Amino acid sequence: MSKLTDNLPFAPGGGHVGIVEFADQTSDNLQPSGSVADVKNAIAHLSPASSMGCKTHTAVGLRHGHTMLTNHGRANVSQVVLLITDGSPVPKDTGIKNAAAEAAALKKDGVTILGVGVLGSGGLNETEIKELCSTGGYFSVASWSDIDKYLNKIISASCAPRLYECVEDAGCLSTTTGGVPKDVCMKDPKCAPP
Repeated sequence: MSKLTDNLPFAPGGGHVGIVEFADQTSDNLQPSGSVADVKNAIAHLSPASSMGCKTHTAVGLRHGHTMLTNHGRANVSQVVLLITDGSPVPKDTGIKNAAAEAAALKKDGVTILGVGVLGSGGLNETEIKELCSTGGYFSVASWSDIDKYLNKIISASCAPRLYECVEDAGCLSTTTGGVPKDVCMKDPKCAPP
């Protein structure tokens, strides 16, 4: 996860990251922050999987993420939830239904949901997780260490449908390699100076 933050455009007006960790327990590890140091510190202090329990309470995790975005998200920028899981939603009889309801509420509020299914544990039902994600927003990896291989795809998907977002100085942050020339960017009304 630390490598993911290396590729995000952090700045006071750039990318912000919040972290919700969920299993048997749920923890809001970091409210949305534009500080690289704060994000990396929160990632470094994520609980070992064994201490969180072995159940995947996806609905509760999504609800916490939604609350975090509602209370601390910034207006007029893309809102994205990145759901990374190696298990199917629990409880078995209602878990996916509850998670689907939480995902629908996020999407209704304009949040893009990206999902990474970690297949190595064998407890993941990919079809269920894909259904929670926004169109084209699901990636599967063989193990946790393989997430790094998909960073560019995840970052690119997290910034669609907007190719860039305005920053305080009315410059633009490109989500594609090579950048967007400022004169092209400034033609977009979303990036007009105040």
